[in-house]
Amino acid sequence: MPTIAKRITKARQALGLNQKELAIKAQITESTLSRFERGTREPRTDALSRLSKVLEVSPNYLIFGLKDDGNFNNESIIDESLEDIISDFSIKIKKCIETNNLSYKTTTLYQEQLEAILTNLNLEFLRAKLECEKNKF
Repeated sequence: MPTIAKRITKARQALGLNQKELAIKAQITESTLSRFERGTREPRTDALSRLSKVLEVSPNYLIFGLKDDGNFNNESIIDESLEDIISDFSIKIKKCIETNNLSYKTTTLYQEQLEAILTNLNLEFLRAKLECEKNKF
């Protein structure tokens, strides 16, 4: 399941950089980069900006797997599927459920509402997947 961590690692490897080289170029410590790539810590905005410049990708790619134009990228460096992105999103929603920490337009969303969002997201994904498979033939 691709995450920011995996996208940083993929982009770094695509450029042929090791962690030490990327850390120096992005002006972060090697241990911080290691935490980013292991997924134990997510980069703040400033670090994300520097990483995206050095890695020659947009911040949207690192965060969401999106190209600069807002579309999902299908290039070799970005081989995520919609399923992976939904899975990543689901994990984040589940964390919000556990901590009761999500709101929409200043309205707190409750566990039942968040679970409904996940259920609908998965249903829509399945519908889209079936539609794509149907149109392949």
